[in-house]
Amino acid sequence: MASGSLASLVDGRLQGERSIPDPMDRRSMSNRHGRPGIILQGSMMVVLPLFLVVPPARLDPARGSGKISVASPISFDYVPRPDRMAGGAFSLFFWLLLHALLLGGVPHSATAGMPDHPNASVAALESRTFKLVNDHRSAIGLAPLVHDARIAAVARRHSRNMAEGRVPAGHDGFETRRRDISKRIPLRGIAENVGANDYPRSDTVRAAVSGWLESRGHRENIEGRYDLTGVGIARDSRGVYYYTQIFIRRKQ
Repeated sequence: MASGSLASLVDGRLQGERSIPDPMDRRSMSNRHGRPGIILQGSMMVVLPLFLVVPPARLDPARGSGKISVASPISFDYVPRPDRMAGGAFSLFFWLLLHALLLGGVPHSATAGMPDHPNASVAALESRTFKLVNDHRSAIGLAPLVHDARIAAVARRHSRNMAEGRVPAGHDGFETRRRDISKRIPLRGIAENVGANDYPRSDTVRAAVSGWLESRGHRENIEGRYDLTGVGIARDSRGVYYYTQIFIRRKQ
């Protein structure tokens, strides 16, 4: 199947190789307009040679109702690593389909016995992600988010489940995470950003945050009226980093 025809089926746009933009450099984002879509470039077999930004999830009260409503997912955005551009659209599409078929029926449970505390290496990446997100909020005049270890523990378990293949990369179990957090924090709104990439350790956080900021839905979560957040990161055996950031607006 030609890459152009496949792209039209997914309402995406084709893009070529590009470097990782600085998430705090507005000039690097000013010429990127249009709806996010699937960038159909990839390599053969089952190595994940791409950056994956999963559609954001958001639960906010319906206006004036006091109830919680579900916002529709916004977009997929796949950004391949520049050094792994071999292959074509069909190989990436086939891998994604296979991934969904293999993992779609796996129970969505937390990792049994898995500690909620990250090792020092992962903790540093989580802190870097938290800082870059707050740097963006501060740059546009928004109050910084406050880190909450309870939220981070929930986010981290989801990232570990994705890294271990227990759930597909996405928002499976989002309602369970909402309930878990609401037992500890009276919440008014909750949102979640998820992503994955196989960039080297030195670039992975910058790539993740840049990808979120270039997606309207994910950026709206980052810039939303939230006051607490938690970041969880896990790395699988192939070197792919999985990111989960949860945003909370507390009841006043």
